[in-house]
Amino acid sequence: FSVFAISDRIAFSSSYDTTNVRGSVKTSENRQLQLNTDVTFTGACEFVNVVQAYENAYSSGKYELTKQLGLAEGAADDEIENAINLKCASVTDKDAMTFSAASNKGYQFDQNYFDGGTEWNQEIEKNKYDGNLAVDAGRIPLFYNSVARRTQVNWPGYIPNFDDTSSCNLRTVMCCWVSERKGQYDPIDNSDVCVVDMERSLRSNHVAGGFTIYDGGKLSDKVYCNGFAWSNDPDHFTNHFKGNTLFYTSMYKHFYEDGYVKNVPGAPMCGCAEQMPIVTHSDCTSTIEGYTFAFDENTLTVSLNLTFEPCENGIDLASYYGSLVDTDQVTVEEKDKLDEIIVGKNNCKKAVDKFLVNKFLVRGDPFILDEKAEYVGCFKDKGQRALPTLKGRGKSLTECAMLCDGIPILGDNTQVNVGVVVKPITNMAKNQVVVTVMVEMWDLGEIVSISTYE
Repeated sequence: FSVFAISDRIAFSSSYDTTNVRGSVKTSENRQLQLNTDVTFTGACEFVNVVQAYENAYSSGKYELTKQLGLAEGAADDEIENAINLKCASVTDKDAMTFSAASNKGYQFDQNYFDGGTEWNQEIEKNKYDGNLAVDAGRIPLFYNSVARRTQVNWPGYIPNFDDTSSCNLRTVMCCWVSERKGQYDPIDNSDVCVVDMERSLRSNHVAGGFTIYDGGKLSDKVYCNGFAWSNDPDHFTNHFKGNTLFYTSMYKHFYEDGYVKNVPGAPMCGCAEQMPIVTHSDCTSTIEGYTFAFDENTLTVSLNLTFEPCENGIDLASYYGSLVDTDQVTVEEKDKLDEIIVGKNNCKKAVDKFLVNKFLVRGDPFILDEKAEYVGCFKDKGQRALPTLKGRGKSLTECAMLCDGIPILGDNTQVNVGVVVKPITNMAKNQVVVTVMVEMWDLGEIVSISTYE
């Protein structure tokens, strides 16, 4: 228990005595004033928290609670606790709302949205009619206030991004946005993208394999990541209401309020952490459990009152996940696995190197192009075809076939803007040749990363 609030509701009857006395209006005795006090608190819906909230709200809190519960004055604590448990169960036992009701646009729309598609991600707000989220997605704030804060929202495991039968073993979701729908500013830049491994999210990118190395990207790249995690205890509050947290994080706060849209190319916009890119940082969102006890005439009703906010003390997602280890809600092995996805500031190069080693690739001399090698301007695709690169369009298919003869395919590389450098090593024994192959990644003609493989 940490917070309580009181709201007074005053109701008047419509019966008035309109008898005038010296120009004044006298209200009859039939006019009724009814004062009702709502008690709202954060924390679990249990005896200790409820009694404490009432003690803070009333001068004789426990007496008032006993009366509102319909119990006899002086009722024993066990009797009060049982009555409270029944009231709390009336909230937690309610039927959950399906996640698809948030957009009400169907399964395919929801999946495409979480992959970074649909008009929600692709349109730009131009005026109050054209691209205005209040028009295009006006259902979102209504769902937030009437459902997401008041009722359990089911987990959308039917969407591949959140399939907890084959993914989500770390019980962590992350979203990474790269653009802003309102066209006024870029997303807050809180992370660097290191690697996108397309094999992690085949049903989002529809690519059989491959990967993209960013090495932290360019200074002009803007990426904002935010996520949440939940307990390994299926009855824990964070597990029970993880669907609510997903809606708030992915649709209400950062989409509807902030206007953040679109995915890192090759990765989902939102998904279980195992499907997401390797990044340096993610902010963290937590859901705060809370309830409201409202007494109206002779009836006491209890309702859910969830709030959402950044994780305690503003800690990042990786740090929050680490704190769950101390309470046995996350294992050390799980924390180690998440640390390979959210790697920490300035750790992109180390993360990329480890990723390449797992692909049986290592970096070579980054200066080989200038000092020791001849640029070929051709590459081999997965079908072993020798093709000219974007920077080597002067080469013909025949020339590329001759130049690349004997050079194997580089992993799962399928990008058409990859150059190949061949460097024969001299002073070797007769008939022995070592070939070094360099892969260069271009972005609009600018070299953004260079890697060499022996």
